[in-house]
Amino acid sequence: MLDKLARLEEEYRELEGLLADPGILKDPKRYQALSRRYAEMGEILALIREYRKVLEDLEQAESLLEDPELREVAKAEKAELLARKEALERELERHLLPKDPMDERDAIVEIRAGTGGEEAALFARDLLEMYLRFAEEMGFETEILDSNPTDLGGFSKVVL
Repeated sequence: MLDKLARLEEEYRELEGLLADPGILKDPKRYQALSRRYAEMGEILALIREYRKVLEDLEQAESLLEDPELREVAKAEKAELLARKEALERELERHLLPKDPMDERDAIVEIRAGTGGEEAALFARDLLEMYLRFAEEMGFETEILDSNPTDLGGFSKVVL
């Protein structure tokens, strides 16, 4: 994993050099693509630097475990650092996964009550509320495009 992180740092430096070249401004599409990649990598690079700092701090905590006076403090710090290291590894893994071109596009979700009458319509409403809460927690924007409400507060059809 550290090899991949080093390659990313090298790519970031290369992008920095390319963006500093005044000749790149002659090709606006390339400049825009490089700028977008540079911004994405800036976030990843911040995580990489934090990850390396946590690794260094872990080494220091390990060395402090040998000192009887600081052993308890070092144990607590080591546990905290290990938890942070695992969280950073998960975050880095998420950032390092290849991006799908469809990731930035909108999605349309359609919920239909189906057979079951009012009971199915009420379930469709519950499902809609679940999706809306999930979207809110994930920071997604939602908009109801079309809906067919029923008399009891359910939906026979709703499109987000």
